[in-house]
Amino acid sequence: MKYGLLVYPETQNLGDDIQSYAALQFLPRVDYYLDREHLNLFRSQNGEQVAAIMNAWYMNNKFNWPPANAIAPLYVSVHFSQEDYFGINTRFLDDLGGNALQGYGSIGCRDVETFHMLQEKGIQSYFSACLTLTLPRKFEKSVDFSYACLVNVPKEITACVSKICPDLNIREMSQEPHKLNTLTWNQRFRLVEEYLTFYQNASFVLTTKLHCALPCLALGTPVLLLKDSSLYDLKRFSGLDEFLYVSDTESFLSGKCSWQPNNPPPNSSAYLPYRESLIQKCTTFVNDCENGIEPPHREFSAEQRLAWQSSLLERAQDNVNHRFSELYQTLSELQASKDWLEQHSEEQEQWIGKLQLDKDWFEQHSREQERWISELQADKKWLEQHNRAQENEIARLQERLTQNKGS
Repeated sequence: MKYGLLVYPETQNLGDDIQSYAALQFLPRVDYYLDREHLNLFRSQNGEQVAAIMNAWYMNNKFNWPPANAIAPLYVSVHFSQEDYFGINTRFLDDLGGNALQGYGSIGCRDVETFHMLQEKGIQSYFSACLTLTLPRKFEKSVDFSYACLVNVPKEITACVSKICPDLNIREMSQEPHKLNTLTWNQRFRLVEEYLTFYQNASFVLTTKLHCALPCLALGTPVLLLKDSSLYDLKRFSGLDEFLYVSDTESFLSGKCSWQPNNPPPNSSAYLPYRESLIQKCTTFVNDCENGIEPPHREFSAEQRLAWQSSLLERAQDNVNHRFSELYQTLSELQASKDWLEQHSEEQEQWIGKLQLDKDWFEQHSREQERWISELQADKKWLEQHNRAQENEIARLQERLTQNKGS
């Protein structure tokens, strides 16, 4: 039996290669690298069967589903995305696309969202969790100083952790973007091992990346996942986040997060049954292949595939046409608004000119009013002074009159 490893050659996200590395540990060798986005185009030598652990995020090009006949799959840790480039959404699991998953027993879903999606399509499934939970703890080494890994977190988080733990070395890291497609597969997997070594020997890891947090569970490193809705499609986290300590950037910075970097709690052990189940399934799958027990696989003729893909592309075209129609309507409305504004711009300029004249008139009369007020204030002051003088004169005359009457 030949073995294939599922990969995503064009990714810039090291998390994709970590998922491939998790499957690699179970394979006795890699005879073929299977491009996740072009599984339907795979051809083996002489049509031989190729066993593959099919843990992956599926997929940007949904019209390239289902996998080629030569692939004998083990469907575990599968994530089917609702989003794609062409708006096909979950329709690629209808008809032949869904039939391609039948006959393999229950499909292992990486997250609860995918589990519900397959259930709605009438496809037998279960929540298997992610294959990265099976990574071995083989990267331990002595370190000269304690450090923490902060992976794809905002600068504010780094500053906050540095303030809370001033004596701890901080290693800022990123799992994307990397120019991975410029490296060989051996180089890419050595990079994965380099990152996993950093993670396993850290005092703790704080990250926004799911495929950093889950490997840290497997490696036994205390980890906090910051799950910010503004960054990611959080449906991918469903079910998996129950294994982790989870917060968000705002809560962490405001001190509302119970997980503290100066005293990180040990990880939950809730993931362990899923880890053991995944190890057992993958090990049994490979052992059966090594013992000559060929895994089940579905075969579809070229005509069946072509008819189904044509139908799917027609639906995609309908969706594109609909979206184009909406866009055209929006552009028409914008053009009408532009025409109206241009038509009324002359009137607006006249109104602006009139308003400017009114403004000038008000400013001019405001200055005159200020002058009149100033003159009235001066007159008021003179009258007050004159009144006081007259009152004094009247008081003096009354006093003289009183004196004359007395004499």
